[in-house]
Amino acid sequence: MDEKDLLGSYSSDITLQSTVARDVFEGSLDVTNLVTHRFPLQDAQEAISLALRPAENILKIVVDQTGGPSWNP
Repeated sequence: MDEKDLLGSYSSDITLQSTVARDVFEGSLDVTNLVTHRFPLQDAQEAISLALRPAENILKIVVDQTGGPSWNP
């Protein structure tokens, strides 16, 4: 009745994509700390609520369909 679509998006500099991709895949750029919050799919609403309140300690939020436990540092 009240259907919604959720679309992911990002922005990046097209001129830097190949350089950054190389650095990430070669391991010279550690990106593991960019994901600050993980949620299982059943807690997606909590993840969205968190994303709506930007804060210094929130960089990237991942909703994981494997159903793992919620994690917030």
